[in-house]
Amino acid sequence: MRHKSGAWVWVLDRGRVIERSADGRALRACGTHLDITERKEAEQALIAARAEADEATTARERFLANISHELRTPLNAIVGLSHHLKRTPTSEEQRRSIDGITFSADNLLGVINDLLDLTRIRAGHMELDEIAFGVRTMLDGLVNSLQGTARLKGLSLSVHVDPLLPEALIGDPVRLNQVLANLIGNALKFTSKGSVDVVVMPTTLSGAPAFRVSVTDTGIGIPPADLARVFDPFLQSRAELTRSLGGTGLGLSIVRELVRQMHGEITLESEVSVGTTFHLTLPLRAAPASSTEAPEIEEIGEILAGLRVLVVEDNDMNSLVARLMLERAGASVVIAVNGRLAVERLREERFDLALMDIQMPEMDGFEATFRIRNDLGLSEAELPIIALTASALADEQRRAQASGMTDYILKPFKPDTLCVRIAQILARNPSSRARLPLVAQRLAPRSETSIATTTAPASAPVGDPTLLRGRRILLVEDNEMNRRVATLFLAEAGAQVTEAVDGLHALDELRASRFDLVLMDIQMPGMDGFETTRCIREDLGLTPAMLPIVALTATALTDELRRTQAAGMTAYILKPFHPDLLCSRVAELLLASDDSARTIPAVR
Repeated sequence: MRHKSGAWVWVLDRGRVIERSADGRALRACGTHLDITERKEAEQALIAARAEADEATTARERFLANISHELRTPLNAIVGLSHHLKRTPTSEEQRRSIDGITFSADNLLGVINDLLDLTRIRAGHMELDEIAFGVRTMLDGLVNSLQGTARLKGLSLSVHVDPLLPEALIGDPVRLNQVLANLIGNALKFTSKGSVDVVVMPTTLSGAPAFRVSVTDTGIGIPPADLARVFDPFLQSRAELTRSLGGTGLGLSIVRELVRQMHGEITLESEVSVGTTFHLTLPLRAAPASSTEAPEIEEIGEILAGLRVLVVEDNDMNSLVARLMLERAGASVVIAVNGRLAVERLREERFDLALMDIQMPEMDGFEATFRIRNDLGLSEAELPIIALTASALADEQRRAQASGMTDYILKPFKPDTLCVRIAQILARNPSSRARLPLVAQRLAPRSETSIATTTAPASAPVGDPTLLRGRRILLVEDNEMNRRVATLFLAEAGAQVTEAVDGLHALDELRASRFDLVLMDIQMPGMDGFETTRCIREDLGLTPAMLPIVALTATALTDELRRTQAAGMTAYILKPFHPDLLCSRVAELLLASDDSARTIPAVR
């Protein structure tokens, strides 16, 4: 209604007729007019805010999908090619380098998965499966995968499952495996001697049947004051543990959230210098043991031998990885670089299987699959289509299934994982399985496919690497893998590299020997790079002109870079670094130093 001021207002009318004529016509009414303008404005503001929040959520989902794809796609090539290289004849030094690549790639993938999982959990988009699985089989596989870490540290890793626990349970084996991998992995990480023991037994939870998994270690323990915050994201019991042992502090936070979604609970007991026990209790829902039996699958080499596979992938490196893996297992591979070419190829030829990337130019994997199913009329039984996706988002995975894809495999994938997954998917489909060209004998070893070596365009050199010949460099870095990489690069350029594992070690080396330059990690246990640099400048009296100190940092934050300058560091190099860039940058700094032509006298 229009207000007497001329403005329009929202009005709530309430009233009733109090007098009518003989024929029932309303003559008089009584009621109220209530100005509800403020309430309506608040409602409209709420609607607008909800729409803005929905738009922000959608934008975040798009960002997550894109960042997941952009991170996982190159990582897939790293993981796949490093595993391929392991199968080729290599020297001991090359083998160590390949192991380092594989280890670092696995760690990076773990961080990516943790960040994505945390975001999905907070957005309420984490969905759990309800399928039958064998808990003993899952635990055996998990413990076997971690035995190598235990052996390297000289630890005993054991698992005991109570015979009364059912053979088969209903739940999400992938997420349960993730929870237990975090708990057991943490136990191994924070234990230097003794053992890690896993015990599984039936129990009750709120009066209902349940099972408990207890993970006990003889590690460093957790102070009482920190027990309440170990499940907080991005936090660890003590800051120095992050520097010395690594980790984002996300693992236990994700564990707690996953356990909550499984309607369970997690508790812990700990004593400093004695050890820690995590107790995980989950509802026990038994399943028939037969429901966990996997379809009978012949030897992987037998199932994939002679299989004609169409790999639809626009990334050259990822298509190379898939081809190498599949051809090694005996399959015949044809590559199509986008969905349009894949559809054209399928009009002309028959294939037993298609591996379909989702994000591609011209025609993406969803549209290509829709056309294959509808325009070409190829059913799942005639052509299983497996999505190759770098996105871990459930919405994209559901979309893959809705478009007609048979299943999906997340990038990055390892050779054995890819081949076994394909075999399992094909074995689930009796129609497609009957058409597979199986061979009666085990696949003979195949010759490796040669890989053309390509050289990536290098940045313009900023210094002459030949200046490093004979130069003495002190590398201060607590991470063994990073020390190995930097030492390898610098030594190949002719430098004489001395390694120090922390700040105190670095000071001892500088007191005893002469160096031309120091490469200083910033985050180290005990004495960090800032404090070490201060001691070098003040206590040892080595000025920047006498001894350049270059910060090695994985943090590109402006505040931290300013701190390197304030601490007396000459410059910084961001990790990860290209070998040519590292050597050229060090050479440039040596050349720029007033005293680069002479070494610095040892401080006595």
